[in-house]
Amino acid sequence: MWWLLLLQLATGAREEALPARPLLGPKPLVFWHSDELHFQVPHDWTLHGPVGTVCVSGDDRVGKSTLLSLWIKNLTQNKAFEFPAGHARTSFTQGLWSAVLHSEETQLDFHLNLCDSQGLKQVPELQQWRLFAANVLVPQVLVYMLINVVQVDQLRDLARMAHQFQKLGNNSQQHQRFGRLSPHLMVLVREESDLAEQDGRNLTDHLEQVLNSPGYEEDKALIRQVFRTREAWSLEELPKEARHALREGDFTAESARSWRWSGEVRRVRSWTAVGTGVARRLP
Repeated sequence: MWWLLLLQLATGAREEALPARPLLGPKPLVFWHSDELHFQVPHDWTLHGPVGTVCVSGDDRVGKSTLLSLWIKNLTQNKAFEFPAGHARTSFTQGLWSAVLHSEETQLDFHLNLCDSQGLKQVPELQQWRLFAANVLVPQVLVYMLINVVQVDQLRDLARMAHQFQKLGNNSQQHQRFGRLSPHLMVLVREESDLAEQDGRNLTDHLEQVLNSPGYEEDKALIRQVFRTREAWSLEELPKEARHALREGDFTAESARSWRWSGEVRRVRSWTAVGTGVARRLP
């Protein structure tokens, strides 16, 4: 299970600490074997101290890998770093990829584990449930990305993830290790249309209106119950020229400046939420 993987990362699989490294990965840690998800921790991925986890999830082709690459490039000044991203209609990321930043590099009070999820919809239903579980078992922050507006099928995705959180919280062994789970939800809305409502980048009120509107009441109630702290923000549009530049690895292109700025602001917010979650789980 994914929580065991993070426990290994947090406590260390060896008695002797390895020399500090600024960046581990990205590597596929949770991968498919037939229709089952398995994990394998590289032997040199031993960390001592708390680990804060951000999982970025959503449908295919919404920019999850690209956003994570931006965050790590900005944080480490490592311009060569990238989460692998495909540019076709089928999923490139399979399972979950992970990159871990040591606390010495980030100056945070914890090591930072960033997870990049496979798109949620291009697998059969049973595999979807397993992918939902792998996404959401132990992060302090779940970042769910979508395009333009919150759709009903995306609400159902969040409800399925909330259900997996509930199952983990009801497991006595896992509850003892991690405490009652209450992950922070950040919904990022990637703007790709010139919508009339351009009255600010904070979309939390919009998210709350959706979660309290008629229809699918059971799913919405479960989302509110599990994701007790939540927010929603826009992510500025990526023009075609900027998309081509990013595809070539140029994250400094002028055409991507607004997207880059909004992505960096969201990174700072997610890091703050991770720190709060880590502090709550420390003894």
